[in-house]
Amino acid sequence: MESSFKKGYEKSISSDGSIELSFKTERIGAHSGAGFAGILMLALYPVSCAVTSPAMIPFYDSHSVRNEFPVGLVIFWNILAVALWIFVVRKFNFQKSSLTIRPKVGIIFEGKQLPFSDIQTIATLNETTSRNGKGNAYVYASAGGRKVKITKYMPLELAETIAAEIKQASGFSWG
Repeated sequence: MESSFKKGYEKSISSDGSIELSFKTERIGAHSGAGFAGILMLALYPVSCAVTSPAMIPFYDSHSVRNEFPVGLVIFWNILAVALWIFVVRKFNFQKSSLTIRPKVGIIFEGKQLPFSDIQTIATLNETTSRNGKGNAYVYASAGGRKVKITKYMPLELAETIAAEIKQASGFSWG
């Protein structure tokens, strides 16, 4: 029986045996929370109002002829500005990322290469803050005495799955 649920990532195997994993990540990460969204709202709301104001000119002209204050127009303008703000935040924060695993060779991510022979461990790190108790995680590799961040921020479950997929596809036995 095939699952009717969609995975959090896409896996494709190329003809040379390399495996590409594609998944959604977050640019802002663990430090985004209600406070950050509020600050972003204060910064982007005037911009979104300025961008949407030309769309209101035809409606305002019809109200100014009757010498009445366009309350409905102001409400509609604010709804349009908030919708634009939500669209921009969602478009800015989430992006599609990918990494390539070459079995017995290494990992290629963000234009960088990391050979499996240099890696001691592959794991996830979940960062939480007081504003974001659930946190966001990323996959890292311990190599050369430092933690090399392989992915950007994502939900912990997805990060653990990506780390397990890397370990399985590597062709090495991880302890």
